[in-house]
Amino acid sequence: MANLALSPLAAGLLTTHNAMIVTPLVEVQTTKTLGLDPDYVTLEYFNAAAGYSMAAAINNLTDPPFLFKGSWAIAEFEVPSPIGSGVNETIVVPTTAIESTAGCEPADTVSFNSAVAIGSNMTITGTWDGCTVTFGANHTGNDGYGVLPVSNCATHPEPAPFLPVLFWMYSAELDKVEMTFCQPKIDLWNVVAEASLITGEITNVTLIDQNLPANNISGAPLNGVPFNGVEFDVGGANLYVKARALSVQTGVAGAVYRGADPYGGAAAVMQTDNGYLNITENVYTRFLALVAKSTYFNDVGTTIESTMKSYDVRLAVYPYAAHAFAAALTFIAVVATINHFVHCRERSETKLACAPTTIAGIVSTASYSKFASALQGGMNRDEIEGALAGRTFGISRRTWQIEATGDDEYLLPERRPPLELRLGSRSSIASYDSGKTATGPYSPEMRLDNKR
Repeated sequence: MANLALSPLAAGLLTTHNAMIVTPLVEVQTTKTLGLDPDYVTLEYFNAAAGYSMAAAINNLTDPPFLFKGSWAIAEFEVPSPIGSGVNETIVVPTTAIESTAGCEPADTVSFNSAVAIGSNMTITGTWDGCTVTFGANHTGNDGYGVLPVSNCATHPEPAPFLPVLFWMYSAELDKVEMTFCQPKIDLWNVVAEASLITGEITNVTLIDQNLPANNISGAPLNGVPFNGVEFDVGGANLYVKARALSVQTGVAGAVYRGADPYGGAAAVMQTDNGYLNITENVYTRFLALVAKSTYFNDVGTTIESTMKSYDVRLAVYPYAAHAFAAALTFIAVVATINHFVHCRERSETKLACAPTTIAGIVSTASYSKFASALQGGMNRDEIEGALAGRTFGISRRTWQIEATGDDEYLLPERRPPLELRLGSRSSIASYDSGKTATGPYSPEMRLDNKR
């Protein structure tokens, strides 16, 4: 019964799980170091970031390599190829990162001359943080959008590339304008970045501190103030740079406008007040992170020590089954121990001439039993069962032979004889009860060679 009860627990003792394997001191080559890239003046990085933002809004793209959660730009490094048989292998690299924040807020007030004729200009005015911005937009009969710097404001005297900006959206269906003001900021961090060896994507970023060496991002000329990415000083630039500046403005504003597509379009989003606020925050933050990834890092490589982590299948003991199995075995052991002491006296009265379970032990306790005469060599199972049917068996306290009901020895009184008589010692010739000489495993009567 115990075996049947414990078999399910024994079958559930072992299980498998993914165990983490850590390989330290793995050299990794970084390809970027914190610093302002001098090629930013070509506006190619800004134009590329605006294009990716528009593509991501239309095609629902994920973050590119070394961009994390749409706001973190990680200094790039070479992700090694998988080196083990484990799954989910990652490389853990100490590096630097820049967190970009759009800092968007709704306008304090918005007004415009609505219901103007198609082809006429609408005059739009918005206020925010003590600043008033007024501009005109042509009413084409369709939705409109755009982005402008918050200029000519006493509370924000920064140069044009660092000014706060406003995004405006117009719904022709609702004849409604919504304005969102954003003031970007960046934070520089020492971090530990984890990248997948299979996909190369950044999977986690752990902040360490902001004790970075001197650089021209937190120091001069930027002094920790990021580019707004949509307003540039291109007065003396060539035709291509000016074209990129215009492309950036239309691309970023267009990405914000198309960000409403998953929610039913501009009219559906603008049904509620400030419906574009979260969309503007998310799209503009990703754009700023893309700019940071390309603009605030230089192409300088170094070798750093990192750690490799992977997960491999390991055999383990299932805790619940193991505890239950151990408790059951402990219970059985306690019960068996108690049973052992309870029946200790009864077992002490049993005298065996040979070790139990051996052939010699069986012969010494059954060869002179009277019921054995009922058995014949060559009997089959049915014949043996018929010959022994109705009998019960026990050990005679006189001869220490196995006897069956109906045998004389088995029916003798249970009063114990003296020890020398029970053992049938050679010196014992005294009679017991009926006057017979006691027989036992060691008595002359029990000698197998018939010698007395």
